[in-house]
Amino acid sequence: MVKAQESLDSELERYEQMCEVCLELKARMSRGEPISREEAKSTINFFVTTNKRLKSKESEMTSAQRQRFRDVGQWFSTGIRPQVTYIAEVLPIVECSFPSRLTVNDIAGILIPHQDPDVFPSARLWKYRTDFILLAEMSAPDLSYGLRAGVKGRTFGGYLAFRSNFVKASADYSCHSDGTLENGSTIWPGGAEKTTSFIASAGFLAQTTPWLILYAGAGYGNRQLLWQDIDGGWAQVSDWSVKGLEAETGAIVRWNRVAFSAGVSTVRFRTCSATVGIGFYF
Repeated sequence: MVKAQESLDSELERYEQMCEVCLELKARMSRGEPISREEAKSTINFFVTTNKRLKSKESEMTSAQRQRFRDVGQWFSTGIRPQVTYIAEVLPIVECSFPSRLTVNDIAGILIPHQDPDVFPSARLWKYRTDFILLAEMSAPDLSYGLRAGVKGRTFGGYLAFRSNFVKASADYSCHSDGTLENGSTIWPGGAEKTTSFIASAGFLAQTTPWLILYAGAGYGNRQLLWQDIDGGWAQVSDWSVKGLEAETGAIVRWNRVAFSAGVSTVRFRTCSATVGIGFYF
């Protein structure tokens, strides 16, 4: 009887070690690291067989062993390790490590959603994770450049973004696009012009598929057009300049650790800009 209990202790220890390996590998796969599935097929059978064998021996287990078996199954299903303090009858908590005879690739298949639902019905639930997105973006027709940085949980997240053409200019007075001034006279243009563009926004991220994230947000935008007159002064073209509420929407496509973005933005619905970007997903 003692030898039987020691055998169960060894199996439970290997079972617990495999659980920790699986969850660590699941986190790696969620970050897009390539894992060989072919090499994992044999380990799927090993893992499922171990679970079934231990389940068939529950009647032979001590109460501590049964509790440990159930705790490991719950840990694997939810990704949350139960905080258990064992009393004298209960086995001490084992410091888990990678089994020396298994490799990471050997158990990769455990994470593939083709497991026996009768064994672990909730094993297909992904462990909560945090992903980061950093994109370098540009917009047109008024060329401007900037960054978009976001953080996302399993489904939802948020981001901050800014873009600018980094042109500094100030107006001495204003005019209309037909050249008339507020006092009724007409500007004498010198032929030069400047456009300043700046937006700062924040918004929400929503992951709809493993490779597609949608975003929408709002913030502040400022687009100014200035004309130079023959005396070297600058006039702001009031009906072609706007500042105030900026709104935007778009999508981010993930390919492994590379991300691409495309979207549109507007300032007070008087401008329309297309935005594209490329960056990293990690």
